Amino acid sequence: MADNNPSAAEVQKFLGGISYPANKDEILEHASSKGAKEDERVWSFFERMPAREYNQVTDISKELGEQVHDQEGMQKDNLAA
Repeated sequence: MADNNPSAAEVQKFLGGISYPANKDEILEHASSKGAKEDERVWSFFERMPAREYNQVTDISKELGEQVHDQEGMQKDNLAA
């Protein structure tokens, strides 16, 4: 299911103009104002982000990568079972 995740570029297009550092609530508000709720995959990613402060856009991209990695690991575990 890794392909159900948005790409970093898809996520970042909703983050233009945000001021960092930003916490999850600020990111959700900003992304929503940019139309992220209309993209189910992107909005789902934003909602799954841990509630913490993000110092720059690369922190958010790193979180996306970790979520993709975790999902791929779960898929492999399920196939092995």
